[in-house]
Amino acid sequence: MEALQYEGATANKDLVSTLSNADNIKQLPDYAFLEKAVLPGLGRMYQTLDNTNKFAQGSGAIIDFINQLFQNITYVAVAYSIAQKWLPMSSIVIIGVVLLLFFNSLRGLTEVNLNLKTLETSLDFIKSDLEDNIEADGFVHIKSIDSITLDKPEFTLGRLTFKYPLEERVYRGQVVYLMGPSGSGKSSLLKLLLKFRPGNGIMIINTPIHKISNASLRSRIAYLSQS
Repeated sequence: MEALQYEGATANKDLVSTLSNADNIKQLPDYAFLEKAVLPGLGRMYQTLDNTNKFAQGSGAIIDFINQLFQNITYVAVAYSIAQKWLPMSSIVIIGVVLLLFFNSLRGLTEVNLNLKTLETSLDFIKSDLEDNIEADGFVHIKSIDSITLDKPEFTLGRLTFKYPLEERVYRGQVVYLMGPSGSGKSSLLKLLLKFRPGNGIMIINTPIHKISNASLRSRIAYLSQS
């Protein structure tokens, strides 16, 4: 159990430090780096969990066996003692009640093993939650970005729709900056260029941005998060 706690804490620390900035993670063209950084720790944690579960189940079975064996031996010994008139007949009632309470409490030790069904349910929940939030991906692969066209871009967040009154075409080599007060949506507009949110009104070299592959697009745009 101590090993499980250690590996779990290490894996959680790696996850927090690696995934703390969601924007930096989402702009990666592929997740090979994340797999190398995170999967080994997760693998060790779940291997330790598997070993702990096996140990707990084996220990529980042994304890339950010893419990039942000792209980049967005790009842046989009491019955033999009564038959030999070493104990009064009423003792079997008293011993039966006391031993029943004792062995029921002892049986609780056999339940220290981890519940596999709980783990399976948690895994199903994680898979379902991730599948519901999976990113939409395009099918067009681009080799370069020669121009970006902004034709009144917009995106929807929850029940709100945000629109930008921009009609501009930006070519490679141009230097462009966005000016506006805090909270006016500058960062949100830039995030649309990497498809962090599904949006409309943006074209990359005359191709609607939603048709472009996420990996192909993000491998050619560098985004520096404010955080």
